[in-house]
Amino acid sequence: MDNISQGLAFIKVMIGLGTNPIINNNVLIYINDYWYIMIASGIFSTPIVKKIKDAALKTNQKLLENSIAYGLHSSILIICMFIVIVLLSSSSYNPFLYFRF
Repeated sequence: MDNISQGLAFIKVMIGLGTNPIINNNVLIYINDYWYIMIASGIFSTPIVKKIKDAALKTNQKLLENSIAYGLHSSILIICMFIVIVLLSSSSYNPFLYFRF
């Protein structure tokens, strides 16, 4: 950008006041493909996990020291890892190029 008018035009485009719309077909495709990630990120960006952990600790102090809790935690992490691998291998952009072969 060389001058102020180009900078203002750039800012107008960024907030949707220019000739380009904010939401186009590409945005709708991403929302349709990744809606679950957007919902999960909205939920987990709040302190809900800490509140659930504090409520569990108030209920039972030894809950987090229990081997069943550690087993459940490990199985949840394994399931999350499996979901991520499935999503990566089925997407059009695949960093694991030879994963399917």
